[in-house]
Amino acid sequence: MSNRIRLLVQSPLFPWIVYGLLLEISFVSLAWVSTQPRPLFPFLLTLSFSFGVYFLSVRKILQWESENHSLLKLILIFSALFHLTLLPTLPILDDDIYRYIWDGRVFSGSLNPYYYPPESWVLTDFRDTVIYPRIGYKFIPTIYPPFAQVLFVFSQYLPFGEFHSLKILLVLFNAASITFLILLLSALGHSPARVLIFAWNPLVLKELVNSAHLDSILIALFLGALWLAVSQRKTVSALFYSFAVLTKFVPLIWFPFFFRGWKIRQVFLVGAVLVLAYLPFVWSDPLDTFTGLRFFAMHWEFNAGPFIVIQSAISFLFENGELYSKLLVGFIVSCFVFLRFRKGSPNGEGLLINCYLVLGLFLLLLPTVNPWYVCWMVPFLCLFPNPAWLAFTALVNLSYVFYLNEEPIREIQFFEYFVFIILLIRFSWPRLKSLRKSPI
Repeated sequence: MSNRIRLLVQSPLFPWIVYGLLLEISFVSLAWVSTQPRPLFPFLLTLSFSFGVYFLSVRKILQWESENHSLLKLILIFSALFHLTLLPTLPILDDDIYRYIWDGRVFSGSLNPYYYPPESWVLTDFRDTVIYPRIGYKFIPTIYPPFAQVLFVFSQYLPFGEFHSLKILLVLFNAASITFLILLLSALGHSPARVLIFAWNPLVLKELVNSAHLDSILIALFLGALWLAVSQRKTVSALFYSFAVLTKFVPLIWFPFFFRGWKIRQVFLVGAVLVLAYLPFVWSDPLDTFTGLRFFAMHWEFNAGPFIVIQSAISFLFENGELYSKLLVGFIVSCFVFLRFRKGSPNGEGLLINCYLVLGLFLLLLPTVNPWYVCWMVPFLCLFPNPAWLAFTALVNLSYVFYLNEEPIREIQFFEYFVFIILLIRFSWPRLKSLRKSPI
């Protein structure tokens, strides 16, 4: 027995076994935390421990140079264990999944979720004592695009109950993200073991497995589109891109970079898919289809960083400062997209770098930065590891202090972004200077 223990300790895989076991302990603790009412401090404490272990494992994986299929298998086994641990848990300090289930009910009942908000008397028959009371913003119709709605309806017909059926479906998309990331890393000559950066990330596991945000669908489809683009399968890539947009509109910021690599038939395919998906809703209710989205765009603000400074400055000069601030942010991001448009290959690593840089600026300037939004960045960190963004996957969880008094604490918000921006300047500036001198 002592010889076996000695061999295990001497194995190059031993550190990963230790890290994996420590992370599993933290996620088991998180599962317990999910049973407690409004468990802010136990949640942040548990997550802090898990991020400490995670950062050690990331540092180790970035130093790993040799190809080792056993290591990749070990990473995937632990990732599967983490997913299974958090799969049956209740969302911690989050209620979005209940809106997804509600939308699935309404749409499966042949009613338009873009027209009727949950509080509408028309939807009285869909109400219960479990899902309906947990829905947030009952006065707003849904904001989620048609492909997300189709998946919400599909989950209604799975045999595991509304809640667990939808969670299982979303976790399967997360598994697809891990698969596409491995394929993408291999295609670009990186070690597939770097998938650990995504597959073991505590933010990803909390937001996409415990809270089951639909961003797992978006990430899987977009990673599929990227891998297919790199593999020169442009038509299928365009199809994946279309369905990613029909899950959340975020991929629209990357459209110009995909457009460069497409021919006219791929552009037509994307347009046709988007129009056909929205046509039944727009045809019946042309003005009301985007009511929820308009409300979100005009009035939502949460955990913003530099946007607060921009808004304060513009509000000092103009009456409608909030609107002008959002228009200015859109203009800044558009200018950056324009500047990057001709940089790099439209199908290779240049495409990935452009998407990564634009997403970084987009997240930095958004008026609403929910923690699960930062999950969009994590796959790119497998390819372009940036300590600042890795740190932000931990720091962004400080936004949950909102639940102390149902209002933001500006000092915490300032600390979150101050640390992040200092790290971003420290670690990104040399890279940005090299990008200015290179065609990528």
